[in-house]
Amino acid sequence: MNLYEPESELPPETRQNPGRTVSFTVGLSLLLMFIVLVAGVRETFVAPSDDRISFSGPGNFGILTEAIRVFEETSGIPLRPDQDDIDRTIYFMTIAATGERGFNTADRILSEVESSSQEVPSTVPPGLEDIWRAMQILQRDYPDAPLEAVTEAARRGLFVRGEDPALTFLDAGQYEEAQEFFAESSYEGIGARVGSTDDINVISDVFIGGPAEAAGLQVGDGIISVNGMDVTEMDVDELVEIVKGESGTEVVLEIRRPWDDPSSQMSVTVVREVVPTSLETRIFGEDSERPPIGYIRVERFHRETGDDFNEALSTLLERDIEALILDVRSNPGGSLSGAVSIIGEFVPEGLAMYEVTREGRRIEWKVDNDGQAYELPLAVLVNGFSASASEVVAGALQDHDRATVYGTRTFGKGSVQAFQELSDGSALYVTVSNWHTPSGRQIQETGIAPNVVIVPTLGDYLNDRDPSLSTAYWDLVDALVPAPAA
Repeated sequence: MNLYEPESELPPETRQNPGRTVSFTVGLSLLLMFIVLVAGVRETFVAPSDDRISFSGPGNFGILTEAIRVFEETSGIPLRPDQDDIDRTIYFMTIAATGERGFNTADRILSEVESSSQEVPSTVPPGLEDIWRAMQILQRDYPDAPLEAVTEAARRGLFVRGEDPALTFLDAGQYEEAQEFFAESSYEGIGARVGSTDDINVISDVFIGGPAEAAGLQVGDGIISVNGMDVTEMDVDELVEIVKGESGTEVVLEIRRPWDDPSSQMSVTVVREVVPTSLETRIFGEDSERPPIGYIRVERFHRETGDDFNEALSTLLERDIEALILDVRSNPGGSLSGAVSIIGEFVPEGLAMYEVTREGRRIEWKVDNDGQAYELPLAVLVNGFSASASEVVAGALQDHDRATVYGTRTFGKGSVQAFQELSDGSALYVTVSNWHTPSGRQIQETGIAPNVVIVPTLGDYLNDRDPSLSTAYWDLVDALVPAPAA
């Protein structure tokens, strides 16, 4: 991202953005959407006793019983599916058993289930008798259908709606991907972003404190070759993959500065390091007469985001920044511990937030009294896609009068979810509590209202303007360098 520094003599009403618009990244959503199909005609069926499937025991429908028990114990909500839930679940099961024929076959299965008078074993949880009857029919008509897939489809159907709108079932593969998503907080590379022009790939951003900056790379450097390989015709994604590499190894970039001047070509050796992926940092005004103002964008909250933020803030403070802009726009949330750590950098004592469980128990999260910037002037940027942990940060800093919040009202996700792993490697994503800001504000469905409301226009997006960033920047400049008295 190339920075454009505004001219100091411009009057306040025409002040320009201190940097190009920071790209919005909407994080991965774990909530799944399903199509609800309602059945019609009914028929009759009675399964032979030796074809019955039990809801208990390994290798059969017992995993569904386990999932129901785990959900009820975790959420405190009894699972009481209505007829739409049952019909949808049977549709999912039928599709899993029959493939493309499922949509037509499900009506017949539903009609047989409705008219069946078959006695249901006592091991079947209350309210799921029709699910059991549907399973008998599917086993009879499609004996080669994979039981695991049908059982998984039953869980998808049942765990998709109800009193917990965030409730989601994840199969083993999806659960593994979700864990990687929340755990992944860094990569091994040079600490720079690459963009493309009509003629050549260029360095579009250099991370402060990273190996690219240490090696002397600058925004706008055109990349000619990597380790002797010509990359002038290479796609950006392919170029990024060969520049990244194991921490501690060297990569040699042949660059031009400026990129369109062959006589300026030079060789730069960069030692790769572990680079955080969740943070983006820069300094506005560092080489101008205006006070240097730091900027940290937190794209999402990983398990290590608190430590990464601590290190990034320390680096900025060592470079004598006089204020900071914290950007959590379009941050979907993640680790609450990371959010609490960030709050503690600016708030010396007291609450970061508190939770209220479904049983009414209050759990307090306090700052750790080990911050670096208790007096540093601070602005926070939010928008309608700032959710969960990012709302925790904005709300707490607002409640403690430690920051001015700019932008639009946040998403309003004030609930706390937890993964509950099941014995077959799948998992449920279940709401366990709701969080409140230190002053007691509940954010669920309400969000955080900014102190300064700024709604970007279509013209802002088309012209690469960022009014929230620009306004926050100039407000900080004005606070640090008051206008002379008349």
